[in-house]
Amino acid sequence: MRIPAVALLLTVSAASIAPASADRLKCNYLPRDKWIGVETVIGKMEAMGYRVRSTEADDGCWEVKAIDRNGAKVKMLFDPATGEPVRRR
Repeated sequence: MRIPAVALLLTVSAASIAPASADRLKCNYLPRDKWIGVETVIGKMEAMGYRVRSTEADDGCWEVKAIDRNGAKVKMLFDPATGEPVRRR
């Protein structure tokens, strides 16, 4: 009777890993000299109503930390080629 319980536990554990890995979106590789300027990304964030606190290159994306209209902290990743948002954390 212990074997089915262990099998069930392993199945549930494996199923819970998939959503976490699917959440890890990354930008496509692009040489740094092909990236749009960080000023463009900052402008997009400000146009959406965010107050930008910091920016950095992270995992091939522009990472922007900001404050939204409600005062909540947000972190967004932007595609370095297009400047489009890739993910909000």
